[in-house]
Amino acid sequence: ARLVAKRPLDLVVYGVAAAEGIEDDRLKSQTGIVEWLKELGFRTPERLWVCSSADELITAIDELDQMRKNISYETDGAVIKLNQATLREEIGFTSKAPRWAIAYKFAAEQATTRLRDITFQVGRTGKITPVAELEPVFLAGSTISRATLHNEEDMRRKDIHLGDSVVIEKAGEVIPAVVRALTEGREPDAALPVFPEKCPECSSRLERVSDVLTRCPNPDCPAQVRGRLEHWCSRGAMDIEGGGEVLVRQLVDKGLVLDVAELYRLKVGEVAALERMAEKSAQN
Repeated sequence: ARLVAKRPLDLVVYGVAAAEGIEDDRLKSQTGIVEWLKELGFRTPERLWVCSSADELITAIDELDQMRKNISYETDGAVIKLNQATLREEIGFTSKAPRWAIAYKFAAEQATTRLRDITFQVGRTGKITPVAELEPVFLAGSTISRATLHNEEDMRRKDIHLGDSVVIEKAGEVIPAVVRALTEGREPDAALPVFPEKCPECSSRLERVSDVLTRCPNPDCPAQVRGRLEHWCSRGAMDIEGGGEVLVRQLVDKGLVLDVAELYRLKVGEVAALERMAEKSAQN
């Protein structure tokens, strides 16, 4: 409850993983759980639908699709759950997911904008990804100026030319991606993007592994080093606070850290000397 009070817009609570020492009949159903959580002061979903037939479920999903643009947080679909907890226990789980719940994804929201250029990004494994540089456009709650084209084959298959009008969407409502080019009105001399032969970061000759994978073979490529360090610091790995893209880039550019082990040899003074850092933030 303290977390909700401190950050009221960041957290929506809709379920209980486990409850011990609590005698409350409301924990026997999804609707009761949400009512109980709301009473405790947690922020809960703005609306629940209780349905007893397939037609009612479809109607509820359609209603959510209509109202979700006015909800104060992003939604990309609905979750259909069996209401009664006792029946959930009886139905159980597969090896990967509960049998008593299923996700329904809405069609991704799309927008049209102009492709300014294509740059090439080097990932932590050396994979080269074409990135569309776009005229900024507002889509699904944020302004988008870059979108992925996945790989060379994807770029060719979509017949992307520089200067094209393109349709973009947020894949899974998160990662912007180019869906297709709009060929109407394309300039006759519009150029096809050229996939590089050398790494844009370290100039090593690229290896074409397959139609969908081109990679930089140099493990000391600065982009790969940064990618490995960012991954190591990320929440899903070692969860090192402050170890984000900006700090990692500075550490690599200054030659202070070139592999994961060197993160643990850093001295406070070395970090404090970096741009936008001070003694306290360096110590943290």
